[in-house]
Amino acid sequence: MSSAQDDRILDSPSAQRNKDPILSILKAQVVPLLRDGDASSTQKTSLTVLEVAAGCGVHTLHFARGLVTAATSADEDGEGNKVEACTWYPTDPSATSRESIDARVAAALAADDDDDEESSLPPTVTIRPAQSLTLDADGIIEGRSTDGGLSSLPNPTADIGPSSLDLITNINMIHISPWTATLGLMKTSSELLRPGGILYCYGPYKVNGTAVESNLNFDQSLQSRDASWGVRDLEEVIKEAERRGLRHVQTVEMPANNLSVIYQKL
Repeated sequence: MSSAQDDRILDSPSAQRNKDPILSILKAQVVPLLRDGDASSTQKTSLTVLEVAAGCGVHTLHFARGLVTAATSADEDGEGNKVEACTWYPTDPSATSRESIDARVAAALAADDDDDEESSLPPTVTIRPAQSLTLDADGIIEGRSTDGGLSSLPNPTADIGPSSLDLITNINMIHISPWTATLGLMKTSSELLRPGGILYCYGPYKVNGTAVESNLNFDQSLQSRDASWGVRDLEEVIKEAERRGLRHVQTVEMPANNLSVIYQKL
């Protein structure tokens, strides 16, 4: 997709670099965990996904398209990805990011009309208009009575309902936000995920209080910009998730010293 099509479309070099490794984890590690009932049930074929901190929309389109279009391709076991349909809710606090997401989706829908299979969306994928979602320790601020102006915006999950989401994705947010946002992420995930639903997080972490030198330097850089930001201790994040009834399932090492961290609602 060319950004020249619409000057509202932003790009993210980091999202372009990590989109394929993350999609591989979603397909190989996350989707098989999503069952219609208990672990012995069949895999879910239709997913409802909330994307928290979606950024400019590179991931939105790549993941929604990739999870479903993979349905016709065989995996290493020869069975293929069974996701047949997806409803995707992208959210971000930034208005310019939301405009970029919507412009990207509009361009993909236009590609549908032009029979451009590479840029188009599968007919069973629905991407909802991007909404504002901001987190504090009590969860989603939008639509809640607060002292700030965000309460005048609608709650982006109002039509989703409690305990109904299959998947929540959260990529490169935890370190570039106050700790209270992580607390709110876990609270919101606990409320909105169905039993067995997955919270997928990606980003840099400290493990056992330390990290590679590049991530330690990154941590210092973040805190120099905002004292409430920083590379978090993985153990503390997991502890907060488990306090909210989200079981830590797996941690996967990713390129550029990042981690994929997968939680499942009990």
